[in-house]
Amino acid sequence: MNIVLITSRIDAGIRFFLYVLIFWLPYSPAVIEVSVVAGLFLWILKHCFIFFHQLKQEKDLKCFYPPSSILNKPISFFIIICIISIMSSAFFEQALHGFISKTLEWFIIYFLIIETFKDKKCVYIAVGIFLFTAVSTVLDGLIQCYWTHKDIFSGHILDPDGRVNASFRTPNGLGGYLTIVVGILLGSFFTMKNGFWRIGFGILIGLTLWVEFLTYSRGSWIGIILGIMLFFGCFLVIEKQWPKSYVYLLVVTTILIFVLFSVVMINGEDTLGLARRTAQWRLGIWQESLPMVKDRPLLGHGLNTYMPLFQFYRNNFHYNPTYAHNSFLQLACEVGLLGLAAYLSIILKLFYKTIIGVKEGMVRDPILGLILLGLLSGVFSYFVQSFFDTNFYSLQLSVYVWYIMGLIAAGLSWQYQQIKPNDN
Repeated sequence: MNIVLITSRIDAGIRFFLYVLIFWLPYSPAVIEVSVVAGLFLWILKHCFIFFHQLKQEKDLKCFYPPSSILNKPISFFIIICIISIMSSAFFEQALHGFISKTLEWFIIYFLIIETFKDKKCVYIAVGIFLFTAVSTVLDGLIQCYWTHKDIFSGHILDPDGRVNASFRTPNGLGGYLTIVVGILLGSFFTMKNGFWRIGFGILIGLTLWVEFLTYSRGSWIGIILGIMLFFGCFLVIEKQWPKSYVYLLVVTTILIFVLFSVVMINGEDTLGLARRTAQWRLGIWQESLPMVKDRPLLGHGLNTYMPLFQFYRNNFHYNPTYAHNSFLQLACEVGLLGLAAYLSIILKLFYKTIIGVKEGMVRDPILGLILLGLLSGVFSYFVQSFFDTNFYSLQLSVYVWYIMGLIAAGLSWQYQQIKPNDN
């Protein structure tokens, strides 16, 4: 059989598992793991075929190299820092296990998407599946809050404080999931020319924002507001439709402030009291985590070591947290300031390349450009919330954001030709 036909069929199989992953992401961590393992197995099988084909042809054997993308260099830098951190860690086995079982999974998903999503149709299918699942999750949250008081997919009971969590284990998990949903819905809204579809997407945005506020996840509230501001700010610069865009921005911002004010006023002192308590709790954890960074500032203590080590650093025994509830601070504790800098370089390069790519490509394909801009604003919201929560250490949410980042990078690589072959 022709090697091209074999590889194309295997690519189709990998895409199938990636579609399954995004469909089941809110409902089943087990399906996520199975999908990643199956996709990786097919990737290895594909490249074994390529290897033996190149061996027969006496060609250069570089078939197991990851595909070129905008983030290869910063990702490589981050992986190198992680490996050095593991080698110098007093908890070598635990750090190595965390690296293999958790951190590498981010990049496996990212590069599987880069390699197999070869045209914009693949991105549109993934976004369509994602929106279908997102709408189901939003409706699930509304049913949980106002009708059954439990999730219809997983049977999760409504949080004792009345916070909606739908099929996620915690309300903050649902809040993190919806941060990117809002960005995708915004991008999709502006691609619609038909008034009926625009009304429909406008209603979906409103329902998603309402469920987001019902999570009472203040970090995700801040993230969504800043993400929407980023979307419209980029939209203003790229499209230069100042009056019309300012109206959109004013209307959306006013609605957000009104809804947030309404939620706070309805619950009165309970909401404000909860916000004060959680803020004080987080500040206490952050303050007592800083000595961990000071002890090993450059390379940290090793991946997956924060939880056991924190018990030796904390002074306040009235709480027993498992995570720092600041993903960036915990990353600094585990892989040091060098690792944190490497991770931030990944984020910064993604944003820089995407904004430049969308600006250059909007004339060629405005629909795809708006979708990518919506994805980027959602990723920005996610990272803002990550400053207040544990998103990097949630299987569902970490897989989720790297999936979206893969879609963005794949869309840029072949659509706008903004990425040159050697620009890794």
